[in-house]
Amino acid sequence: MATHTETAGRLGRYAGGTVPAGATDVACTGSGNLNHRDREIDFRMPREGAEERLLDAFPRLRRESRCAADACFHVEPDEGVHAGRAGCLEATVEYEGDRAHVHVLAI
Repeated sequence: MATHTETAGRLGRYAGGTVPAGATDVACTGSGNLNHRDREIDFRMPREGAEERLLDAFPRLRRESRCAADACFHVEPDEGVHAGRAGCLEATVEYEGDRAHVHVLAI
């Protein structure tokens, strides 16, 4: 599957959220076709309050108890799916000093 660049607004709508204000190093990519789409958003933001800001920006996310990253979030496929939106949403937060690196995957 070919990978292509996406706009943050379009990808955010697909994922059911928005990139938080003040985020930097925002990179949005997508791959797939009409039957299977993967969209990814990577960005950095200040560490302080990062998890709360992520939950405000993507309200469908729920905190995971087991996690290989510093913090993990997930949405099950049957939770609040609407036409044109991702059925599954995952996010991880990795702390890098006073910054948080956030990766969101929308499928």
